[in-house]
Order: sequence, then C-alpha cells, then structure tokens
Amino acid sequence: MVGFIITGHGNFASGLYSACKMLIGERENIEVVDYIDSEKVYDLDKKISSAISNLYGKCEKIIIFCDMINGSPFKRCMVRCIREPNKFYVLTGVNVPILIESISIAENGGNCDSIIEYIKNLFPNTLVEGISKLRDEMKEYEII
Repeated sequence: MVGFIITGHGNFASGLYSACKMLIGERENIEVVDYIDSEKVYDLDKKISSAISNLYGKCEKIIIFCDMINGSPFKRCMVRCIREPNKFYVLTGVNVPILIESISIAENGGNCDSIIEYIKNLFPNTLVEGISKLRDEMKEYEII
C-alpha cells in the first residue's frame, strides 16, 4: 500500500485533508502534519518522524505532499527523502484535486511511481517533485 503524508504551514495540511474527507471519506494510509508558527523546526521533525512511523509497517513507500517549495516542511521532508530515496517522494504544490487523484490511483492498485508519473502529467504546472528539482539545481550549479 502507498502511504501519504500531507504537511504545510499553519493548518494547511489538516484543512486539505478535511476537504478531501468530505469528498471521499477518511483513509488509514494518510497522516497529517501541520507546522504551527509557535513550533520550532525540531518539533516539526518530531511530527514528521511520528507520521512516518505510523505508516512504516503498512506502507511500502510514502508520498509526502507539501504546500510549497523551499518552506520548512518541504526542507525537512527532503532530508528524509535524501536519506532514504527509495522509500519517500516529496511533492510540492498539492491541492484537493491532486490529493484525490493520488488516493484514487493508489486504491486502484497504482504504485508510487505510477501515481507520481500520472499526477505530474495531469498537473504539470502545479506540482514540483523535490528530488527532480534538487537534481536540476545541482546540474545548473555544476555540482553533478
């Protein structure tokens, strides 16, 4: 099963998941991580780790949806993705249609790669994949 983590600034993540639940119901393979302005980055790291731990046993791979590129939730999730690139995918620019499409594909037997390929093609001007963006920037600055 594919797991999903939704994260972002303020109550973005819980609000996005709340809207999706109204349309398609609650799902056991989704975790929500809000990053409240009174929290430190260390608190965010702990919440992300907890969400990952909740999904680890039941999900082979995890797609992490973030609100925006280069924000703290994105950066902290990218650290996990870089450490375990075969376990996590980080995408930014998530919205309700993207989340619902992703969940639907997963429930119809899609794996992480097929989900990401499909939604990137469906929403090319909205989504940014973290690892692809990092590779592009490294090439631009001639790091690789």
